[in-house]
Amino acid sequence: QGSISLGITDEIAEFGDLPGWVSGVGYHGDDGRLFGVNDSEEGELFGPTFSTGDVVGFGYRKAIDWEQGTFFFTKNKSEIPRKVFY
Repeated sequence: QGSISLGITDEIAEFGDLPGWVSGVGYHGDDGRLFGVNDSEEGELFGPTFSTGDVVGFGYRKAIDWEQGTFFFTKNKSEIPRKVFY
């Protein structure tokens, strides 16, 4: 059985690496954890799990000062309340 993950990574990640495992940040559907922000191998509890049939989304809001923005995630048209500063 496969895993669903949503996020962003760079050229360091190889095909098959889920976002947040090697680089970037990723929200993983099987356990609702966020990987890549605090360098924890277990990730951190972030939001609800998601799977086949759910509609998930990912976006980025640039800060006014252009220094630091926030990533956000959605599930079934609702934004998950936690923001990710990266």
